[in-house]
Amino acid sequence: MLFLASPKDSSTKGLILRTLAATGELSLVDLQRTIKREFNRTLSYQAVRQAVLELCERDAVIKEGKLYLLNPLWVSELFDVSAALKRAVAKRKDIRIMNKDTTQVSLKSLGELGYFVLYSLEQKYFKLEDGGEIHLLLDHLWIPFVEYERRDRLKALFKRNPTLAAIGSGSLLDRILLPWYRGFGKVKLKVKSAMPCQYIVHGDTVVEIFMSDALRKKMDEVYKLKGILKFNIFEQLVEMTHGRNEIQLVITRNKQIAERVRNEIKKHL
Repeated sequence: MLFLASPKDSSTKGLILRTLAATGELSLVDLQRTIKREFNRTLSYQAVRQAVLELCERDAVIKEGKLYLLNPLWVSELFDVSAALKRAVAKRKDIRIMNKDTTQVSLKSLGELGYFVLYSLEQKYFKLEDGGEIHLLLDHLWIPFVEYERRDRLKALFKRNPTLAAIGSGSLLDRILLPWYRGFGKVKLKVKSAMPCQYIVHGDTVVEIFMSDALRKKMDEVYKLKGILKFNIFEQLVEMTHGRNEIQLVITRNKQIAERVRNEIKKHL
């Protein structure tokens, strides 16, 4: 699907994607006419219809009445895929294969962490099967994406995979976020755990999250929402999310380790 969106692709599907990207929404007949006018390609109505239906099956295109348009969720996902590929090529040093079961990933901010986790779960990089539970052991509930496309993708993921979360803090912002997360699973705040880091567990995969002390302290301060009227809380949230902070992930695929950490999380729920 990524290659279909390239200007170098001249297939029927590729032409349809670029036409819809330029025009917004069109009927099948108007798609057929526009492709002939703009790309000098004569396609039968049936060929256009078949290609559009296949794009709809891939969730790249959606139908509203008699009109077809690009699916905003697919566009958002395409952006994340291309961004992940770009980072992988430009910063190969940030991903280190330690052995066949363990990968170490270096990230630069909480924002990168959120995008990486969403992308990895969607692309089955973590080998998550639909219907399997996601277990979280975190300092704080993470703030859902500001962009509604990514937030909708996250909601769809949680609906397919119930989430059970043990959260160390019970701060004001954690309590504000609590009802949203409880719409997708079970969450417990103020959990005391002796585990050395934060975790995401699903299937046989364990993601260990190591944040710097400075970032964890910053999160504790922001999540308290103290002085919300005196200080610009929005700027603080942006700085916390997108400011440069080293985050190390260790991704291990091991059934015994996954079960051990999962049981530790379940103890608190």
